[in-house]
Amino acid sequence: MNGASWLQVERVGEVIVDLPVGGRRGSGYLAAAGRVLTAAHVVADAAGIQVRFDADRPGERVVAASVEWADAAIDVAVLTVPDMPGVSEVEPVRFGRIGERDTVLHCRAMGFPRFKLRKNEDGTSYRDSEHVRGTCPALSNRREGTLDLQVDPPAEPHDKDKRQNPSDPWEGMSGAAVFSSGRIIGVISKHHRDDGLGSLAASRVDRWAEKLGPAERERLETALDCDLDLQALPDVSAQELERYLTVAEDAARAHPYAGVLPGITPPLTAVYLRQQALSHTLHHADANQPLATAAAPLPANEIMARGETCVVFAGPGGGKSSLLRTHLVETLERVQTGEKVNALPVLISAASLAEGMLPEALSKATTAKLSNSGLMEELPPAFFRHQPLPGVPWLVLVDGLDEIIDSKTRRLVLGKLAAVIKGEHGSQYRFIVATRPLSDGELGGLGQVPRHELQPFSPNDLQQVVRNWFHALELPEPDQAADQFTADLGSHLTGLARIPLMAAMLCQLHAKQPDQLLPASRGEIYQRFLDLLTEHRHASGIVTKTLATLKEYEKDALAQADATLSSLPALINRLAAERHAGKDTPAVAILASRPEAKRPEQVPPAVWERFLGNILRSSGLLVERAGRFEFLHQTLLEYCAVGHATDNARARAKTLHTMFHIPWYGRRPWNYVRPLKRHNWWKDMVWGLSHASYLGFLLDAIPDDRELTRLLKRVISIGGIEGCNVVARQVQLGTRIPAPIIETAVSLLEGVARDTTTRDSHGRVAAAGILYLLDDVRGGDLLVALADDTAAGLDPDRLDAEFEDDDSLVDLSDPRVSAADSLAEHGDARGADLLYRLGLDPSLHRHFRQECADRLNDLGDARSADLLNFLAMDNNLDASYRVAAAARLSSLDRPRGADLLRYLAQDPSADRLLAIWHLSGTGETLFPDLADLLTGLANDPRLPPGDRTEVERWLATRQRPRILS
Repeated sequence: MNGASWLQVERVGEVIVDLPVGGRRGSGYLAAAGRVLTAAHVVADAAGIQVRFDADRPGERVVAASVEWADAAIDVAVLTVPDMPGVSEVEPVRFGRIGERDTVLHCRAMGFPRFKLRKNEDGTSYRDSEHVRGTCPALSNRREGTLDLQVDPPAEPHDKDKRQNPSDPWEGMSGAAVFSSGRIIGVISKHHRDDGLGSLAASRVDRWAEKLGPAERERLETALDCDLDLQALPDVSAQELERYLTVAEDAARAHPYAGVLPGITPPLTAVYLRQQALSHTLHHADANQPLATAAAPLPANEIMARGETCVVFAGPGGGKSSLLRTHLVETLERVQTGEKVNALPVLISAASLAEGMLPEALSKATTAKLSNSGLMEELPPAFFRHQPLPGVPWLVLVDGLDEIIDSKTRRLVLGKLAAVIKGEHGSQYRFIVATRPLSDGELGGLGQVPRHELQPFSPNDLQQVVRNWFHALELPEPDQAADQFTADLGSHLTGLARIPLMAAMLCQLHAKQPDQLLPASRGEIYQRFLDLLTEHRHASGIVTKTLATLKEYEKDALAQADATLSSLPALINRLAAERHAGKDTPAVAILASRPEAKRPEQVPPAVWERFLGNILRSSGLLVERAGRFEFLHQTLLEYCAVGHATDNARARAKTLHTMFHIPWYGRRPWNYVRPLKRHNWWKDMVWGLSHASYLGFLLDAIPDDRELTRLLKRVISIGGIEGCNVVARQVQLGTRIPAPIIETAVSLLEGVARDTTTRDSHGRVAAAGILYLLDDVRGGDLLVALADDTAAGLDPDRLDAEFEDDDSLVDLSDPRVSAADSLAEHGDARGADLLYRLGLDPSLHRHFRQECADRLNDLGDARSADLLNFLAMDNNLDASYRVAAAARLSSLDRPRGADLLRYLAQDPSADRLLAIWHLSGTGETLFPDLADLLTGLANDPRLPPGDRTEVERWLATRQRPRILS
């Protein structure tokens, strides 16, 4: 027997008790056919009992009741009531227990408390119902054995000060059944006034069997048709979690990209292939400092499994959403099979975090998203306010930070997450933020957290991905077809196909049109994909079914509806443009405001809005969540927005004029002149990099290569190496870039990188790094040459003369180190070798030599420890700097670092007191040994007076100074 779930209003009863003198009111619940569950003290000493259901409603029933079973120890009673029409065949309710865990339950109850006393117009009074929604901390009231139901308190009575013995406002609520996760877990029994008006105590179901004798327990189980054995009672403290685990796993399995083939798009797990990720670390507190990059990529799923706060970034379609979804599925599967996990993931869009507190945002967004996958009950904020499992925090997977157009809002979201991490509830949450590349300064709002860059598929990976897709799409001889497909991609498409989204789209295009040549650019891929979506929509009969919803109206209405359907691509493009501009007007309202979607007069507004919603759902481009239409992927939004911006030659010319400040003269949009000096071209370059995907679609929309070449030459001419960077990023995206433009960019970048007459060595390094994207051979060789060029570095003597101490250098970077870093960032193994060589090079300032050791450590290179050891033993370095190097070594290898600090503590050329101080912090030396070192230091007549005072105080107090004065 499954039993009835959740609180059902028609089964809630008001218990009316006649006493020998006076009467009493309480609450009850029809727990089984003819059986009402209530509190024992409500019906104690009763001369007569009635139970009223659905008072003053059409189905009102008032029946006589008698006590079948009662026990004062647990304060529970079961009343017998006669069969009632419509409710005599009710299923027995289900009961549950509460596990001994640190959690808070979301609970509900319904009863008839005194504060709901109302008066009719004729002067008679009645009690209305109170639907209580509250929480129960699972570990409260353990000694009493009751539930601590915390609810919104009733208002204080206005005349409370005039009454000497005011009645309890909760009187009458006793006997109400307390539900959690669809099961009764207790019966409200008392109100402890000292706990306040917002707290009620309830008799716990899981304590009944413990407090009752075998015979009484059997009688109660028979009366309620249930089994009260603890092993038989499900743990409701895990019920919400179980619902979440089941539904969230099913939802995450769906592929995040649209499908163009008949039937259902293959599940994500059928076609997904694990990607690699390069790890980056901010070494300094200043978020604008360069990132240290790992020497070799790691499996992205291993990084995710750590459950640590971090940022995952990749270009458009780079696999960020698929990674988050796959990690969600794998982790939830592990939890349900009893495996341990570091954190439990929950997926949410960054935009959903812009308003409200974190638990409320998670509740609202997750409930809305999972309701489409079978979630029948809200996941309340309380569910997300505490750790889902003992010692296991929530891992909030924040997708699409870059999809928030406004940078201020992005910073607000990151600041909110950072505040949670630093706050009192920081141990309950971890965050993984997925985004396209953003500025280091902006991502720094999350704090100094690791950043991991998803890598494109390798050639071998790509072949396996294609095989997965062709198997899932049930193509004939899928392995042979996949091998031929990858061979036919050619150099212009192989790079594009290594991007996960592009691979998915190309595989589906080939499966649908195996005899056609593949598209030549990213823009053409999207156009063909959308064309096939439209074709699929018509072939599936969705259009006909949608029109059929208006068949009861006149032909004019159907004609207008058909015209609206024909204009759907343009309408969706308009919607995309509004969204890309940051406008949040409801999608249906945007469509309804357009002449192409004007409502026929004979069609009611609600019916027409429903029609517009249906055609958006059927488009294959949007999904509806909580009444809001969202594009399936940000690149689809961008492509459609460009479609609106380039609807015709005039619109395209205006758009490009606005973006690049190209003078526009109606029919002659291209007038190649430089902008006025007051124009800030730098903003255009920054925009071109941060909105690279949108710009790529815009460039692909230019039909004439001569116009495209002229525009991009202007970008390079005005922007210099940053203009070349815009071009290089477009080449990476797969945008159609004419060969002369690439040649021009390569020539300019190589010229800047080789220019030994300039004093801007950082600019030379930046040029070589961008050149690496276009020509990895020439770019890589130039970066190596710059790292080895002592003339390109900063002069150590000049730095010492200009800056008081090395702390002032924290905001500086040496171009030679930056060149080595750039190589490492591109995954070039020469980068780590150069960092090690630079760390040994005495021509490099000591600050940057130690920085090389730090970067090597960030790369996971074991030579970091060797380099620190070398620096600590270098007598040519400053005494305190040598000790600092040894102290850093102790954080990597404590015994080795401690031995080195012990040696320096006896080296007259080193800062011996500082070495002893660091040594005491390693835990590798007991105080007697430290005392010997301190005594030897105190006996040295060369010791400065201030240091001598510190030593004597330390020896006297035996306490390590917090800091050295």
